[in-house]
Amino acid sequence: MKETGVIEKKTLKERALLNSAYDLFVKKGINKTVISEITENAGVAKGTFYLYFTDKQDISKKLKIRLSKKIVKEACHKSLENSPEIYEEFLQGVIVYIYDYFKINRDELEILGKSLSLCLSDSEFSDKLAALVLSKFGWENDLNKDLFLLIEALNGIMYSNIMQGRIKDWEVEEIISIILKKYVQ
Repeated sequence: MKETGVIEKKTLKERALLNSAYDLFVKKGINKTVISEITENAGVAKGTFYLYFTDKQDISKKLKIRLSKKIVKEACHKSLENSPEIYEEFLQGVIVYIYDYFKINRDELEILGKSLSLCLSDSEFSDKLAALVLSKFGWENDLNKDLFLLIEALNGIMYSNIMQGRIKDWEVEEIISIILKKYVQ
Protein backbone atom coordinates (compact mmCIF):
# COMPACT_ATOMS: atom_id res chain seq x y z
CA MET A 1 0.00 0.00 0.00
CA LYS A 2 2.76 2.46 0.94
CA GLU A 3 4.59 1.75 -2.31
CA THR A 4 1.49 2.64 -4.36
CA GLY A 5 1.22 5.98 -2.55
CA VAL A 6 4.87 6.77 -3.29
CA ILE A 7 4.41 5.94 -6.96
CA GLU A 8 1.31 8.14 -7.12
CA LYS A 9 3.20 11.05 -5.51
CA LYS A 10 6.05 10.65 -8.01
CA THR A 11 3.60 10.56 -10.89
CA LEU A 12 1.87 13.69 -9.59
CA LYS A 13 5.18 15.55 -9.26
CA GLU A 14 6.29 14.56 -12.74
CA ARG A 15 2.90 15.58 -14.15
CA ALA A 16 3.09 18.90 -12.26
CA LEU A 17 6.51 19.58 -13.77
CA LEU A 18 5.29 18.71 -17.28
CA ASN A 19 2.19 20.89 -16.86
CA SER A 20 4.31 23.73 -15.53
CA ALA A 21 6.71 23.42 -18.46
CA TYR A 22 3.77 23.45 -20.87
CA ASP A 23 2.32 26.63 -19.33
CA LEU A 24 5.67 28.40 -19.36
CA PHE A 25 6.62 27.23 -22.86
CA VAL A 26 3.31 28.64 -24.12
CA LYS A 27 3.79 31.96 -22.29
CA LYS A 28 7.51 32.52 -22.78
CA GLY A 29 8.72 29.98 -25.31
CA ILE A 30 11.06 27.08 -24.68
CA ASN A 31 14.25 29.08 -25.07
CA LYS A 32 13.25 31.81 -22.62
CA THR A 33 12.04 29.43 -19.90
CA VAL A 34 14.48 28.36 -17.18
CA ILE A 35 14.30 25.30 -14.96
CA SER A 36 13.86 27.31 -11.75
CA GLU A 37 10.68 28.84 -13.21
CA ILE A 38 9.36 25.38 -14.07
CA THR A 39 9.95 24.07 -10.55
CA GLU A 40 8.60 27.19 -8.86
CA ASN A 41 5.45 27.10 -10.99
CA ALA A 42 5.05 23.36 -10.23
CA GLY A 43 5.49 23.95 -6.49
CA VAL A 44 8.47 21.61 -6.11
CA ALA A 45 12.11 22.07 -5.14
CA LYS A 46 14.61 22.59 -7.94
CA GLY A 47 16.38 19.33 -7.07
CA THR A 48 13.12 17.45 -7.65
CA PHE A 49 13.31 18.40 -11.31
CA TYR A 50 16.48 16.33 -11.73
CA LEU A 51 14.82 13.21 -10.31
CA TYR A 52 12.63 13.14 -13.43
CA PHE A 53 14.52 15.04 -16.14
CA THR A 54 18.16 15.57 -17.04
CA ASP A 55 17.75 19.11 -18.40
CA LYS A 56 15.32 21.45 -20.15
CA GLN A 57 15.71 19.61 -23.47
CA ASP A 58 14.70 16.35 -21.76
CA ILE A 59 11.50 17.79 -20.28
CA SER A 60 10.78 19.45 -23.62
CA LYS A 61 11.13 16.13 -25.46
CA LYS A 62 8.96 14.27 -22.92
CA LEU A 63 6.34 17.00 -23.15
CA LYS A 64 6.39 16.74 -26.95
CA ILE A 65 5.97 12.97 -26.76
CA ARG A 66 3.04 13.35 -24.34
CA LEU A 67 1.36 15.95 -26.58
CA SER A 68 1.93 13.99 -29.77
CA LYS A 69 0.52 10.79 -28.23
CA LYS A 70 -2.59 12.64 -27.09
CA ILE A 71 -3.19 14.24 -30.49
CA VAL A 72 -2.49 11.18 -32.64
CA LYS A 73 -4.58 8.94 -30.38
CA GLU A 74 -7.50 11.40 -30.50
CA ALA A 75 -7.16 11.65 -34.29
CA CYS A 76 -7.25 7.88 -34.74
CA HIS A 77 -10.25 7.46 -32.45
CA LYS A 78 -12.16 10.36 -34.05
CA SER A 79 -11.45 9.02 -37.52
CA LEU A 80 -12.73 5.57 -36.54
CA GLU A 81 -15.87 7.13 -35.01
CA ASN A 82 -16.75 8.34 -38.53
CA SER A 83 -16.91 4.68 -39.65
CA PRO A 84 -14.49 4.78 -42.56
CA GLU A 85 -15.11 2.00 -45.07
CA ILE A 86 -11.51 1.65 -46.17
CA TYR A 87 -8.07 2.20 -44.69
CA GLU A 88 -7.39 5.28 -46.84
CA GLU A 89 -10.54 6.96 -45.50
CA PHE A 90 -9.31 6.27 -41.98
CA LEU A 91 -5.96 7.92 -42.76
CA GLN A 92 -7.68 10.89 -44.39
CA GLY A 93 -9.78 11.31 -41.23
CA VAL A 94 -6.62 11.27 -39.12
CA ILE A 95 -5.02 13.94 -41.29
CA VAL A 96 -8.06 16.21 -41.32
CA TYR A 97 -8.50 15.90 -37.54
CA ILE A 98 -4.85 16.79 -36.86
CA TYR A 99 -4.91 19.74 -39.24
CA ASP A 100 -8.14 21.11 -37.75
CA TYR A 101 -6.84 20.48 -34.22
CA PHE A 102 -3.75 22.60 -34.78
CA LYS A 103 -5.71 25.41 -36.39
CA ILE A 104 -7.50 25.72 -33.04
CA ASN A 105 -4.60 24.73 -30.74
CA ARG A 106 -1.79 26.76 -32.22
CA ASP A 107 0.11 26.83 -28.90
CA GLU A 108 0.56 23.08 -29.01
CA LEU A 109 1.85 23.24 -32.59
CA GLU A 110 4.32 25.89 -31.49
CA ILE A 111 5.59 23.65 -28.68
CA LEU A 112 5.73 20.56 -30.90
CA GLY A 113 7.28 22.32 -33.86
CA LYS A 114 7.85 19.56 -36.38
CA SER A 115 7.95 16.75 -33.79
CA LEU A 116 4.44 15.31 -34.03
CA SER A 117 5.73 11.87 -35.06
CA LEU A 118 7.68 11.46 -31.77
CA CYS A 119 4.77 9.43 -30.35
CA LEU A 120 5.51 6.67 -32.85
CA SER A 121 8.90 6.04 -31.25
CA ASP A 122 7.02 4.47 -28.32
CA SER A 123 6.50 0.86 -29.43
CA GLU A 124 3.75 0.20 -26.86
CA PHE A 125 1.79 3.20 -28.16
CA SER A 126 2.37 2.17 -31.80
CA ASP A 127 1.31 -1.41 -31.11
CA LYS A 128 -1.95 -0.22 -29.50
CA LEU A 129 -2.72 1.93 -32.54
CA ALA A 130 -1.97 -0.97 -34.89
CA ALA A 131 -4.29 -3.26 -32.88
CA LEU A 132 -7.03 -0.63 -33.03
CA VAL A 133 -6.75 -0.36 -36.81
CA LEU A 134 -6.46 -4.13 -37.25
CA SER A 135 -9.68 -4.61 -35.27
CA LYS A 136 -11.50 -2.26 -37.65
CA PHE A 137 -10.13 -3.31 -41.02
CA GLY A 138 -9.27 -6.94 -40.31
CA TRP A 139 -5.96 -6.83 -42.12
CA GLU A 140 -2.61 -5.48 -41.24
CA ASN A 141 -1.00 -2.53 -42.95
CA ASP A 142 2.27 -1.01 -41.95
CA LEU A 143 0.44 1.57 -39.86
CA ASN A 144 3.61 2.86 -38.20
CA LYS A 145 5.22 3.58 -41.56
CA ASP A 146 2.04 5.08 -43.02
CA LEU A 147 1.38 7.27 -39.99
CA PHE A 148 5.02 8.32 -39.75
CA LEU A 149 5.18 9.41 -43.41
CA LEU A 150 1.78 11.09 -43.31
CA ILE A 151 2.43 12.85 -40.02
CA GLU A 152 5.88 14.04 -41.07
CA ALA A 153 4.55 15.43 -44.35
CA LEU A 154 1.48 16.95 -42.72
CA ASN A 155 3.45 18.38 -39.79
CA GLY A 156 5.71 20.34 -42.14
CA ILE A 157 2.71 21.62 -44.09
CA MET A 158 0.81 22.55 -40.93
CA TYR A 159 3.77 24.38 -39.51
CA SER A 160 4.25 26.34 -42.75
CA ASN A 161 0.55 27.08 -43.04
CA ILE A 162 -0.55 27.76 -39.48
CA MET A 163 2.58 29.20 -37.91
CA GLN A 164 4.08 30.98 -40.88
CA GLY A 165 1.00 31.65 -43.06
CA ARG A 166 2.63 30.29 -46.22
CA ILE A 167 -0.14 28.00 -47.47
CA LYS A 168 -3.82 28.85 -47.91
CA ASP A 169 -6.56 26.65 -46.43
CA TRP A 170 -7.94 25.75 -49.85
CA GLU A 171 -4.55 24.35 -50.84
CA VAL A 172 -4.46 22.06 -47.81
CA GLU A 173 -7.23 19.76 -49.12
CA GLU A 174 -5.29 19.36 -52.36
CA ILE A 175 -2.06 18.72 -50.46
CA ILE A 176 -3.77 16.10 -48.26
CA SER A 177 -4.96 14.32 -51.40
CA ILE A 178 -1.44 14.34 -52.83
CA ILE A 179 0.03 13.06 -49.55
CA LEU A 180 -2.47 10.18 -49.43
CA LYS A 181 -1.75 9.19 -53.04
CA LYS A 182 2.00 9.39 -52.53
CA TYR A 183 2.33 7.54 -49.23
CA VAL A 184 -0.56 5.07 -49.10
CA GLN A 185 -0.71 2.14 -51.51
